[in-house]
This record gives sequence, C-alpha cells and structure tokens, in this order.
Amino acid sequence: MEFKRFSFREMLSNIVDNRGKTCPTSEAGLPLIATNCIKNDTLFPVFEKIRHVSKDTYNTWFRGHPEPGDIIFVCKGSPGRVAWVDDPVPYCIAQDMVAIRANKGIVYPKYLFALLRSQVTQNQILNMHVGTLIPHFKKGDFSNLYLDIPTKTDYQEFVGDVYFSFCEKIELNRRMNETLEAMAQALFKSWFVDFDPVIDNALAAGNEIPEALKARAATRQALGDARKPLPEEIRQLFPSSFEYSEEMGWIPEWWIVSTIGEQVETNGGGTPSTKDASYWEGGVHAFCTPKDMSNLTSLVLTDTERHLTDKGVNKISSGQLPVDVLLMSSRAPIGYLAISDVPVSVNQGIIAMSPNEKYGALFLLCWTHFNMGKITDRANGSTFLEISKKNFRPIPFLIPNEELLKIFNAQAKSIYSKLLLCSKNMVELSKLRDTLLPKLLSGQIRIPDAEKLVEAMETFCLSSGIAVDEWVQEIAGGMNFKRKKFLKIMDDISEGTVEKLLIAHKDRLARFGFDFFAHTASENGCELVVVNQESLSPQQEMVEDLMSIIHTFSCRLYGLRKYKKKIREVVEGESH
Repeated sequence: MEFKRFSFREMLSNIVDNRGKTCPTSEAGLPLIATNCIKNDTLFPVFEKIRHVSKDTYNTWFRGHPEPGDIIFVCKGSPGRVAWVDDPVPYCIAQDMVAIRANKGIVYPKYLFALLRSQVTQNQILNMHVGTLIPHFKKGDFSNLYLDIPTKTDYQEFVGDVYFSFCEKIELNRRMNETLEAMAQALFKSWFVDFDPVIDNALAAGNEIPEALKARAATRQALGDARKPLPEEIRQLFPSSFEYSEEMGWIPEWWIVSTIGEQVETNGGGTPSTKDASYWEGGVHAFCTPKDMSNLTSLVLTDTERHLTDKGVNKISSGQLPVDVLLMSSRAPIGYLAISDVPVSVNQGIIAMSPNEKYGALFLLCWTHFNMGKITDRANGSTFLEISKKNFRPIPFLIPNEELLKIFNAQAKSIYSKLLLCSKNMVELSKLRDTLLPKLLSGQIRIPDAEKLVEAMETFCLSSGIAVDEWVQEIAGGMNFKRKKFLKIMDDISEGTVEKLLIAHKDRLARFGFDFFAHTASENGCELVVVNQESLSPQQEMVEDLMSIIHTFSCRLYGLRKYKKKIREVVEGESH
C-alpha cells in the first residue's frame, strides 16, 4: 500500500469559523452548538446546553456555515474532537471550533473523518496543542500537522465507508435509546409528576381542581377526544381528587409522602489508595467514578475504565453493588445517571440507589431525573457543589398504590430490556470499529485485489470465446444496494441494452436476493453468467464480512420501530 504525506491544511478546500468572538444569542431561534456538543463517540453533534441565535444573526453575523458532509473540528478545550455535519444542517457553530471541508482531489471526506478519529492522529494533535490551562490547537497549526494518505482513491473510499457504516449503526442504537428513555420518562411524568390520570378522573367526576393544577387541567380538558384514555382497569387505580401535603403541595388523595432514604437503600463509596498496587493490579471488578458516567452514550453502564481486585473491593464500605443499581454522580457535577449492567463498586462521588420489589431501576432513574432540582438545592460546597447522602436521604418521595407501581415497573422492564440490548450493541460495534480502524488506516487489511480478479476474468472470457465490451469494478459490500455502478448496471439491463453480464461470484452482485436479480435480467433479455471459479474467490472478503456484522446488529433493532409512533403520541399529548 502506497501512501503520500500531506499537511492537514492541504487536505482542506475550505474552513468555516465565526471570527473567534462570542456570538449574539437570543431566547429562541436556530440552535447554536458549542464545543461541548462535539464528542468522538457520537457521529453527529449532540444538543447539550445549547443556545440560540436569531434569523438576522444567522444571516449577517457569521462568515459562513457548515454544509452537509463537512466535519466539525474542535480547536479549543479538547482539540481534535470531530463530528460529521448532518443533512440538512439544523444548527450553526459557536467559537473555538471550525467546520472543515475535505479537498476531494486529495482525500475522500469519510476517510479524513476516520483518520481524524484515529488514536494516532488524536495523539499528534495532543502533542502539538498550546496552552497549559486550556489546550488550544490553532487554525494556523493545521499546516504543521502531517498525515499519510493512501494514493489509491478506491482504498480511501473502502476505509471511509466501512468506518462510517459502523458509526451510522452506533448512531441508530443511540437514537433508539433516546426514544426508549423518553418513553419511560413521558409515562412517569404523566402519572407521577403531572398526575394526568387523577386530573382526568376529577374532571369526569366533577370534583374540584386545586388552583395550582387548574392550568394543567384546562390543558387536559382542551384536548377533548384527543386525550387517549387509560384502560379502565388502570384508570380506576388512580384517585379522582387531591389533598394537600406540607412537604409536596397538592398530591393525589390516599398517596403517601415519605423520603427517598426511607423507601430505597442508598450507598456511597470510596477510592482505595492508588499507591497500593494490591488494590488495583489484575483487578476484574468494575469501579465507577463520575468520569465513567460522563463518557456514557446511553444510561446503561456496561464497564468502567478501572477495575479493583478482591482486596480493593473489600476496602470500600459499600463493597460491590449488584446489577441494576442506579448510580448518580453527587459532585463535579451533580446529576449524571446510569443503571449498571455489571456488579460495581463506586467512589465517593457517587450515590447508589438499590432497586427493590416496589421500585425498579427505571422508576428510580425517572424519579431522580424529575427531582434533580430538589437534589441540587440541597447541595453545598465552596469549590464545587456536592450532595451528601445525609442531605439526599430526606428528599420527599411520593408513594402511589402498589398496583400502579407494578404496572409501571412491568412496562418499564419491557422498555429497559430493549434499551439494554441497544446499549450492548453499541459497545460491541464500537469495540469492533475501533479495533479495525488502525489496521484499515495502515493498510494491514486490504480489499480484494481488483487487478487479479480482472486478470482471472479475462482468462475465462478468452478461453470461452466471449468478447467483453466493458469492465466494471466497484468496491462495496454485496448487501449494499445503493452502489452507483450496480444501479447503473440494473438500469441498463432494464432498458434492454445489456445482452450478457458476467460476474466472478454471485455474492459480488448481491449477497441476498440474487435470484430476483437473475429473474429481472432474464425478463429483459440479459443472460447472467456466474463464473464462480475458485481462483476468483478473494482470500479476504473484508467489506462483505463487515457489512454482514453490522447488518446482524441492525436486525435486532427492527422490532423497536413500532415504538416510534407510540413515543410520538405520548410526547405530543404531553405538549398540549
């Protein structure tokens, strides 16, 4: 494999920035994303703590805007992080990052994206940035960063497309997780925060609505027939009136006010001395810190950066906590949430809540999410805010009747099982992608040698007396039906302009549905010949194998599609 070295700047045809100044913002408008929205473990920017700009600011203040297929590159804070630009582009970019456009005459855009994500390139950027307090990789330094690019364009496309396909499948899992989590939160909020079923019952019975709940009641009443009533057996489990409590204000009648500490076992943790190797070396037990939680792309914790030995676990007062424990970061910052899928020990920056027969893990996660304001109000600290277990345990906790809890937990369990599957898929896909990337970039994994295939096909055609009008070569998986040259062949066959089509292996045309394509060719007067010689079978069908692996993970998600409509209905109902 031959490579040619270019500076990073040479590989770019355009750089879009916003003058390095703070952009004027407004209460509403187009989202303005900042560097915190760019993460190396998500394909596209994520919307976290975004601001907005007015239409006038968008049109007049910026020098330019990202275009679909550009790459957003962070220059300051965590320089080198990159994200792919969506199509259409639903945001504009703030200072301290730029949108870069690949020079397609030198590098395939998706190959550049994969190259920038590689650990080798990330380390190069890390070693070149300036600034001890806030790292900064200046735009002027782009010319000093040199990267090796394969001279063969088809190999660039192969690597870029394979890497990008993995990223797309991981992104699909991540978005499905967001949908599933939103489903659980919407149901919890409706039942246990807004008390919608109680309001509906009170309206139906003609009972008085407390002043504090009249606005919500008016919204529910305005929905009319658009309100989707609960099944009668569930509706009857909710009361039809409210009562006042000193701790929580107006609550459903007969529901009881307790505290989180009285209803759920809560634990803290600690960190064994890092100077004592016997606590750490060879450790196999997960040890979670807020840093581990900050790096999660879903609410499920499947592993941690560091691991403890048995001796290390015994050093922590809470020991090893069981699977399904809910973890909440209690400082720096407060509010990261995760459900552990592995037995785990925690450090002093985490409060762990153990689910029980009444309160499942997803119930506790939703409760914590909707009570985060009360949690942070009880925090204190001069350097950074921290909520202690002592201050956390007295937070008011509303107890519905047990039958309602059973119904919610059953629905939540179904949601969580799918969420867990998506999370595990993300982990496995990420591991496979990140393991393959350095081998792909170095040329250790090669695509089938097209020249040898052509030579073997030529030998076959000569020995068979077949005159070939056109040779077609395309590097892509046999499961990808959007290949340009493949579609061109099918169009030509449909138009009756192809008399005979020879292929080395039927998998080269289509991994699935080959009989359908053969039938289509026959119906349009085209003879389809599969040479299928052993000498034509490549030793390494890397593209096809990778696509098969990705497809396997994707198939597991098909059963979740029906929930998109369900969550849309719930969310739209809540917004009225």
